[in-house]
Amino acid sequence: MGKSQASDSNPNSLEIRSSSGYYKFSNFLNYGKAPVIPKASRNDSEREMVVDIPSLADTELPSWHGRLEEVWGKARREKLVDNLIVHGSHGDQTSNSYSDLDMTLILDDRIFGSLPQMNKLRKWLRNDLLPAVLSVDPLQHHGPFFLWNNLIDNYLEDILPIAVYQHAWTMNPVKIGFRPLPSDTKGDAAHRSLISLQDSSKFFSRGHTMYDMKRYLSNLMLVPALHWSDLGTPMFKGESFEPFYEKFGSAANPIKVASDLRQKWPTTPEKIFKAVQLGSQVKGGLELARQLYHDDSVSKILINEIMPGISDLADSVART
Repeated sequence: MGKSQASDSNPNSLEIRSSSGYYKFSNFLNYGKAPVIPKASRNDSEREMVVDIPSLADTELPSWHGRLEEVWGKARREKLVDNLIVHGSHGDQTSNSYSDLDMTLILDDRIFGSLPQMNKLRKWLRNDLLPAVLSVDPLQHHGPFFLWNNLIDNYLEDILPIAVYQHAWTMNPVKIGFRPLPSDTKGDAAHRSLISLQDSSKFFSRGHTMYDMKRYLSNLMLVPALHWSDLGTPMFKGESFEPFYEKFGSAANPIKVASDLRQKWPTTPEKIFKAVQLGSQVKGGLELARQLYHDDSVSKILINEIMPGISDLADSVART
């Protein structure tokens, strides 16, 4: 007999000891991929990295905080999510028109023993959290990250460097004691990402929409952080660029141009916000709404100044 296939009623149980295992689980929650439930791991290391994450003062609250708090409150009442952490540029309050809403959800571990709760979480992510996120950034191209007690005790920094949470705020102040797993293996995530970026057909099969260009640029600008993680020295994304530029010199020009383009990213028109909100309520509507937004000034910079240098950067990274 062949190996049985996982289903929503019979999910795979997976011990998460690598980032690929983690992404199988997060992809199930965010995108409805093959169902996976984490299995408890054990970490004999006594090393701990404690991070205090504060909430925001009333005077610092962004305009969308109230809606996000309301959505999170629903998940908390239903015992799906214990806390919600905002990081990235919205976390350290350096956001601009380009910024995603990067967040991590601390899950209530009890949902892992209940398929109805797991499915309720997935529905909440799609029907409640996603519209709230799209009201902040209609070009959002990824779902939230997830933490739970056993992952915190067996943490993999190639998911997200712990330093990310040192530049963050949360709905309820929390102290997290990460116990990172040791990693002696040199990774190649940065090089693999650059190889993927050389095949533009993966990103632009529907033309150079603003959504797809942002997805491409975001993958490119993650390369410095991936590189330092590959070398076993993970760091906060915002602090990863300058040492990367110093190391790779002119080969890093595509990332320099991309970073400059990020700073000058045009404000999304209100009609696109409305189209995305409406589209998110019907099957296939979100993808259709994202195809409405183009900007030739952005695509010219991408095509003429960024993409031609990706191959040289990939070669330079491969030689390190």
